[in-house]
Amino acid sequence: MDRREFLKLAAMAGAATAVGCDASGRSRGYPFQVDEEVCRGCQLCLGLCKAEAIKCDVRSTYTVIKDKCTGCGRCTHNCRYGAAKLGPDLKSSINRTKCVLCGKCFAGCPYSAIKADLVTARIDQFKCIHCGECVKLEFCPYDSIYSTYL
Repeated sequence: MDRREFLKLAAMAGAATAVGCDASGRSRGYPFQVDEEVCRGCQLCLGLCKAEAIKCDVRSTYTVIKDKCTGCGRCTHNCRYGAAKLGPDLKSSINRTKCVLCGKCFAGCPYSAIKADLVTARIDQFKCIHCGECVKLEFCPYDSIYSTYL
């Protein structure tokens, strides 16, 4: 590599870093992100952000993952509204018309067999003050918030 190529690559790397890209030119994204595959929609992080930058998408429903359900009945015991029921196959199901989205079935399931559909936290990058508090365990017990800088 001659001097001209070296300077050209160095200039590209400097410019890419200044606009939030890595040396290959790919966007690094924002400093803090939510891993939507890990986020369980528990919303514990909402009130903890000082800048109120963490929001949750609108809830749609809770769904039982039949493969994970053992039929223990804890979700039916925790549901005060009669929405969670054990079926003849000894698997739980949730009646969407009775469900008030309180989350008691979701929180009480020891097998993570209840999924909150379309409930994921997101970070409003315009409100985020980049303090880094959101990556601490007390913000997310499932460790779904991460730093793109690490």
